[in-house]
Amino acid sequence: MGCRAGRFILGLVAPILLAAGPAPAPIGGNLVANPGFEEVGRDGLPESWQAFTAWGEGKVTVDEQVTHQGKHAIRIEGIQPVTQIFLRPAGMEVAPGEQFYASAWVRTDHLVGGVGAVLMADFLNVDGHSDATARFAVAPKEAAGGWKRIEGVITVPAQAKTMHFRVGIWNSRGVAWFDDVELRALTSVSCRIDLATPRLTPGMTTIPVTVVNRAGEKAGVRIGLSAGKVSTGQEIQLNGAALQRVEVETPAVQRGPCRLACEIVEKGDVVAKDQRDMVVPAAVTMSPAIPTHWAVEDGAATVDGEIDLAVSPEELAAEKIRVELQDGGKHVVASWESGALKDGLNPFHLDAGALPVGGYTVEASIMPLHISLSEPFAVIHRAQAETTLNADGYLVQDGKAIFPLGIFNGAGKSAEMGAAGFTVQHAYNACDVIEGQRPNDQGALEFLNKAQAAGLKCLFLIPRGFVFAEDWEAFRRRVRMFKNHPALLAWDEEEGLARGDMDLKSLAKMCQIIRQEDPHHPIMIGDARDEITKIADRATLFPADLMDLGMWWWYPIPPRPGAGSLLNGDDATSAYELTPPSFLTRATTKKPIWVGVQSYKKEFDWARYPTAAEYRAQAYIAIIHGAKGLMWYGGYVDGGVFAAPPTESHWTALAALAKELHGLSDVLMAPALATPKFEPANAPISLSLRQSSGRLVLLAANRDRRAQDEVVHLPMVVGSGRVLGEAREVAIKEGELRDHFDGYAVHVYELSKSP
Repeated sequence: MGCRAGRFILGLVAPILLAAGPAPAPIGGNLVANPGFEEVGRDGLPESWQAFTAWGEGKVTVDEQVTHQGKHAIRIEGIQPVTQIFLRPAGMEVAPGEQFYASAWVRTDHLVGGVGAVLMADFLNVDGHSDATARFAVAPKEAAGGWKRIEGVITVPAQAKTMHFRVGIWNSRGVAWFDDVELRALTSVSCRIDLATPRLTPGMTTIPVTVVNRAGEKAGVRIGLSAGKVSTGQEIQLNGAALQRVEVETPAVQRGPCRLACEIVEKGDVVAKDQRDMVVPAAVTMSPAIPTHWAVEDGAATVDGEIDLAVSPEELAAEKIRVELQDGGKHVVASWESGALKDGLNPFHLDAGALPVGGYTVEASIMPLHISLSEPFAVIHRAQAETTLNADGYLVQDGKAIFPLGIFNGAGKSAEMGAAGFTVQHAYNACDVIEGQRPNDQGALEFLNKAQAAGLKCLFLIPRGFVFAEDWEAFRRRVRMFKNHPALLAWDEEEGLARGDMDLKSLAKMCQIIRQEDPHHPIMIGDARDEITKIADRATLFPADLMDLGMWWWYPIPPRPGAGSLLNGDDATSAYELTPPSFLTRATTKKPIWVGVQSYKKEFDWARYPTAAEYRAQAYIAIIHGAKGLMWYGGYVDGGVFAAPPTESHWTALAALAKELHGLSDVLMAPALATPKFEPANAPISLSLRQSSGRLVLLAANRDRRAQDEVVHLPMVVGSGRVLGEAREVAIKEGELRDHFDGYAVHVYELSKSP
């Protein structure tokens, strides 16, 4: 999560095909308009080109002094150390498998870091969403000595529909000039299956296909589709247009995964091919109830849902759907019947009136298919589905404050986490959605149910894909569906602004919808107020006005001297010290802040998992300095605590730490008293004195890998202190506690206060 390895690259960098040296003979002319930048528009940029900043800060200008030939060249400057800035023409339609050749004349000046000056392309899928970027060529270092020509070839990736060619710099600072750009096709004819989703149903009588004809051919060809051993096809005449749309009869398909392939055959030879992995869904499925639970205090109950049909047009015309809401005794308390049906989603609505607390079932019958489906629905008390914040900044459910101890992307280990003493579960894969695709609502419901069974509460990731696409109705639907689930603790948004996937306006809209639909749960914002490379002051990191709680990531393991980076999740340190995160210690907001702590191995050669001592030290240091909750990063897809052998990730030590902290929850949530003085005064030690229910407890952590001896002044304490978990006591004489701390050691002292 957060600033973990590889998260701050915009786009999936894909080395689809990269070639250098002379290219095959191109087809047709230059596909780039105004390739020498001679024509300048009103905005001061070359006509037919637009500036595009993917990351960092930079400038694009027309240069009349430094040119390869003609009157103009383009000057691109990266101002920040990690800058991705480009100039690109309008997008052009392409087909998977097409090849293109690109070249340009380039020179550079003090271009340092990252990749440097590049020719690139980015691609949009047939569903309109970004999928990949790829490089044609990279300028050599000697381009600093004068103009050099660079060139290369790429192949369009699967499912791509639109290509944006780019010239610019990648992850670098400095200046690059570009002039006399070429982009030429190397493929005569290609084809593209134009299905926006991987869903294929019997209700789709034809499949749209686009023929891309770079050579302007006018010939008779056969275009065919196949799914498994079944195929269809038709003869068509290429009309010479660059893009020709064709509707091809859908081959008969069986339920389940299939490979859909399209071929263009000319004079017996296959001249173009595209293929997609598709899924033919079950004939009938039903969404979870919307909402899954109803609070009896909200009055008359209403239930919404969707029946997803994937049947033939004949069956659609003949079928009817009846949906009933039944109580525990199978009595019908509300019903709905369909009108005309359609391929895909068929929504229904039930007005059930006032219902007593208890379990219910949504039953759907599809006639005359004799198919029945059911989904659970429950009426509960509001207290079972409400989270509030107390005056000390901790979450409260059912009247009980919760000290949050969780794992991001807990890999479905709900039972293990619950047994270890964790209190919060989280998932990316089970909760997130992909732009343009239907959400896995059943997977999200299963995640919530398993967490509830294990005694955990869920930090529920908002459907980010819907936010990025500004599909607010789909976003609202997901909130309505799960807003009353008893396992829901809070809604979680992370990194949308920091990564440049959305802006503050979208974040504000997201928060507005959640608060309209679900005023009973807070919003956790694990995000920055701007793109992360633009954040100079960590004290004002968060979009504080929009959040109920905030969280950012602290991933300093192994501790190394360095300047520190929000991207890498650490702070500046001149020694091997676990420097407390400044977004926490210097925060100007008074809203609660959680800390994302490390339980993964970074991607560097020197990286490793935290040791048992480092796990414990990091957790206590964060708590001592004000963290209102801890969430360990367990791995986005791989590389986290559950992805490695327990002996390497030290899972046993982390589980033991969770149990220890859980047992101290009352103390950890108690207000901190004045921080005791200690000697030496400049020692890297963190202290916090807490008093709860008659207990006086001192938390003490050595932030450095070097051992040290400390004197802590406790004038209000007499006698001795019991060191929890260590089976020993320390004497307190004349108000002084003296103890030895190994590297990164933590001691927790139970003290007796003076009468």
